[in-house]
Amino acid sequence: DAMVAMQQIVVGCEGSIGHVGVDDHGAHVLVAFGLPPLAHEDDAARAIEAAQQAREVLGRLGWRTTAGI
Repeated sequence: DAMVAMQQIVVGCEGSIGHVGVDDHGAHVLVAFGLPPLAHEDDAARAIEAAQQAREVLGRLGWRTTAGI
């Protein structure tokens, strides 16, 4: 459910998932914005929006989240 939510958020904001992994801190997803052919002048704002959406949706699913931009 968490990965499907992340994919929907990233696609909706026209970003790209670059890496998914798990380490001693938990699961993490690296998302990039501004990569061709999905580059936009407002990619920074899209990254912030995606992070806010992810924290909200994943929180509802019971995941403790953080985001770095």
